[in-house]
Amino acid sequence: RKLLEEAKESVKAYKDCVSRARNEKEKQECEKLLTPEARKLLEQEVKKSVKAYLDCVSRARNEKEKKECEKLLTPEARKLLENQALDCLKNAKTEAEKKRCVKDLPKDLQKKVLAKESVRVYLDCVSQAKTEAERKECEKLLTPEARKLLEQEVKKSVKAYLDCVSRARNEKEKQECEKLLTPEARKLLEQEVKKSVKAYLDCVSRARNEKEKQECEKLLTPEARKLLEQEVKKSVKAYLDCVSRARNEKEKQECEKLLTPEARKFLEKQRQQKDKAIKDCLKNANPNDRAAIMKCLDGLSDEEKLKYLQEAREKAVLDCLKTART
Repeated sequence: RKLLEEAKESVKAYKDCVSRARNEKEKQECEKLLTPEARKLLEQEVKKSVKAYLDCVSRARNEKEKKECEKLLTPEARKLLENQALDCLKNAKTEAEKKRCVKDLPKDLQKKVLAKESVRVYLDCVSQAKTEAERKECEKLLTPEARKLLEQEVKKSVKAYLDCVSRARNEKEKQECEKLLTPEARKLLEQEVKKSVKAYLDCVSRARNEKEKQECEKLLTPEARKLLEQEVKKSVKAYLDCVSRARNEKEKQECEKLLTPEARKFLEKQRQQKDKAIKDCLKNANPNDRAAIMKCLDGLSDEEKLKYLQEAREKAVLDCLKTART
């Protein structure tokens, strides 16, 4: 008797948890609250509910009476009916068999099950498709309800991924979040990223000054920003590889065609930072310490070294003249 009471309490806790769950994952988490006895008790309740419903439907004389029978179904019993119908549809060979699979289901559940089956068939088709044209053909298998369901699932998957990314503390955790993306959700995310990048680039091309260009950055989603950074790195790498192979100045100039506007901006920023670092280093170096001065110019060509030394000398002369009193 004590075991039965504990099982009932466990079932109640599970049902309360399920009623508060916001998604399928949270519902599955609730199952941890079920003791083995509670699980057994729940299964008995579900079977009892399904049997009572099906008996009622078989006696129903019209649609109104069938509708009344639905009151006998617990949420878990509805879920069991749904899973049974989906398994049945999976193995059905003819239209008549498919109709039998959903015949006794409540109307709303029929729609849901048929939509899920349509999505399953579509996804199977897509997984076998070898070209974009074949994938496009698969879309004909989607009923309007299935299309709607697929869109909901995709949005749900993208949201789960973005929520996960926002909580991620490092790159490894962010990569783990990608497991939450369905192939369709991944596709949608890629489209949104491309859209965001395009909107940003269009905005930048119209910007009249640096301030307006910075404003354009608000159009970038975190994923779009990441893609843009990858594209910049790719463009810069291609340019530097090209320059390293160039045999003359003309060939070097040709390499510039490989730079995207953002990559050009990135290189310019790097150049400015490097320029500032060298000038600061020379400014702080002891003018009589040749080794310290040469360390500042490490990695530069003779031509560049000469340019920086001349600039430093000119600046030192100007500074000296400014402070001279006679």
